[in-house]
Amino acid sequence: MNLLIINDDGIDAPGIRTLIEVLAPHHKLYVCAPHEGMSAMGHAITLKHALHVEPEEIPGVIKAYRVWGTPADCAKLALLYLFQEVPFDIVLSGINN
Repeated sequence: MNLLIINDDGIDAPGIRTLIEVLAPHHKLYVCAPHEGMSAMGHAITLKHALHVEPEEIPGVIKAYRVWGTPADCAKLALLYLFQEVPFDIVLSGINN
């Protein structure tokens, strides 16, 4: 299955890395997550500055991006632009700290 993984704790958070480690052997993983923790910002979107997106190398992941934006920014960017050609079966968020 094609899985998109996002979170609100940031791309370097232990929870997202554990989720990747567990799912990678069985699925095609794509990741788009904030550059740092953004807890309690799940519905916020960035309006007043440009979003910066940087490719990230994560073992077991087909493509990953670090985003200087909110979790909602990450989801929108991933689904509408970065991975628009990928037919995702599931979008997962977590694992929380």
